[in-house]
Amino acid sequence: MFSNIRILWKIVIIVAAMALAAGGIAAAGLLGLRTMADNATEIQAAGNAATLSARMSRELSTINRLEYRVLALPEEWEDAAKARDVATATLQGRLDALEKLVTPDERPQLDAVRAAYADYAPVMATLFDKVRQARDGGGGSRTGLVDAIHDSRAHVAALQDRMKALVDTLEQRSVAVNEHAQRAARMATRLMVLFAAVGIAAGLAVGWLVARHGLLRPITLVVGSLRALADGKLEAEVPCADRGDEIGDIGRAALVFRNNAREADRLRAAQATEQQAKARRAEALEGLVAHFEAQSADLVHLLASAATEMEATATSMAGLADQTNQRSGAVASASHQAALNVQTVAAATEELALSVKEIAQQVSHSRDIADKAQVEMEDTRTTVAQLADAAQRIGGIAQLIAGIASQTNLLALNATIEAARAGDAGRGFVIVANEVKSLATQTSKATDEIAGRIAEIQALTGRTVGAIDHINGTIATLSEIAVVIASAVEEQTAATNEIARNVNEAAQGVGDVSTTITDVNHAAITTGDAAGQIVNASGQLSRRAETLNREIATFISGVKAA
Repeated sequence: MFSNIRILWKIVIIVAAMALAAGGIAAAGLLGLRTMADNATEIQAAGNAATLSARMSRELSTINRLEYRVLALPEEWEDAAKARDVATATLQGRLDALEKLVTPDERPQLDAVRAAYADYAPVMATLFDKVRQARDGGGGSRTGLVDAIHDSRAHVAALQDRMKALVDTLEQRSVAVNEHAQRAARMATRLMVLFAAVGIAAGLAVGWLVARHGLLRPITLVVGSLRALADGKLEAEVPCADRGDEIGDIGRAALVFRNNAREADRLRAAQATEQQAKARRAEALEGLVAHFEAQSADLVHLLASAATEMEATATSMAGLADQTNQRSGAVASASHQAALNVQTVAAATEELALSVKEIAQQVSHSRDIADKAQVEMEDTRTTVAQLADAAQRIGGIAQLIAGIASQTNLLALNATIEAARAGDAGRGFVIVANEVKSLATQTSKATDEIAGRIAEIQALTGRTVGAIDHINGTIATLSEIAVVIASAVEEQTAATNEIARNVNEAAQGVGDVSTTITDVNHAAITTGDAAGQIVNASGQLSRRAETLNREIATFISGVKAA
């Protein structure tokens, strides 16, 4: 599920989950605050309406007192009239203001108050007019004033009853709105706690899944395989190579390292086997060449001695011309056969030179293979260096996560302080802030653990680079050994060429012997007395030639076998 997601996006998933949780908490808080704001507005409206109603009752009481005042003190009629006008204007303004604050259900009661006030206003004006007329002597009896005051009191009582009913209704609405606000506050608190619990649980679950299955488990598997490769267990499988994240990059780099190490072991084994075969062949060639050189020297020496004896005997065989003439033909035939055998030796020597040249080419090819292996080890070293660089970048990302966790912890602390300032209304925010702070602490600990794992990977990478350098040194040593072998082969080539030159000189010597035998044949006419000695010398020369032929055949067979 997380194998093809880069580590940065895994961290973004965790942060997004926590952000969603915080968003849910914030949404619940905003909803609760909006509800409480609406309830507060309703409470304020109900309170203002109740206040206006109470003040209207007070203004009505003021107007009523002014009526009694003007009856008791007619001389203060002007002052009372002015106070009455102010009170009635205030009362009318409060009625107009209350018009905007009442609900449709309360409007009939407000209309009843307006109607009662409309009935009371002319009665009040009539009372003030009668008092003024009585004061000015314009007439009007005391009984009429008393009736007017009784009529005013009846209208005031009716108006007060209407106002009291309106005030009671407004107070009931204020109580109902307050209870509704308290229920909304409790509901908002429950929603915030629920969103906080669900969001934190979901964030922890997502973080645990991503950290375990997307980071810790695959990193543990890759580190185990790297340790196995570092211990030389090249048959170990490399996991996570098919992933699409940075851990997959590490796995593929480890896979390349394992394959290169296997190829290096195979090349070393093949080179060792080939080197042993070449060493055995070189030893066989050296033995054969030494043996051939010793036997050829002896045979050539014996052949020269026999030729000397034949020459001395031919000098003393002046009287044995007929017998020497008969034997000289056989000696000439044997000399010709010896020349052919020497030529065969020369051809075999040339084949030996070709074999040595082939050995030189194989040694050069081995050196080229060693150089190629050294270049591949350098590539592997570069790949491991890239692995160390990727681990360092992961460490940078872990530091970024630690910074985010620190900022989250700071934000949680600020939220705790602000919630503490809010008092009882901020208790839910205190719980949320503590949970966020705890989550930030856990994130910081997880980041520290990731940093430790990355440090272990970097240490293992350093040891891997050291092992690669050691292998590179070994390959360089093999290359130097190949150079030494090539030098030795060149020396063997020179020795083989020298042998070929000596064999050619021997062939020329055999040709000279054949010429001498021809001269002996010509001189056989005058050496008849030494015919017997020439026969013996010719027989000995024939046997030596056969021995030389066998030695040459043995040499050729040994060279072919080598």
